[in-house]
Amino acid sequence: MGNRVCSKPACKRVAVATLTYVYADSTAVLGPLAAAPEPHCYDLCQSHTDSLTVPVGWEVVRLKVDAALLTGTDLDYDTSYRDRHPAGTNMPRPQLRLVPPTE
Repeated sequence: MGNRVCSKPACKRVAVATLTYVYADSTAVLGPLAAAPEPHCYDLCQSHTDSLTVPVGWEVVRLKVDAALLTGTDLDYDTSYRDRHPAGTNMPRPQLRLVPPTE
């Protein structure tokens, strides 16, 4: 897997995070770089990750991944995923939803 570049116009730095939006919840979710590019997600470099702003009234959720929780490489993940979902199978499109914390 080659390095992906930042999605911001004219930025050629290496992407380190992936930005997605949950429009229904007025939320921007910034997390670790996705294993593969996604059509409605934006890969961002460290500079653009640090300077991210959202419209007034929106919330930013910054997801961090503990390196100790990562077991294996992206290649291992991709291979495992392909083994469980052979080509040509119909799979539901992944969806992200913000669930408010319970008290």
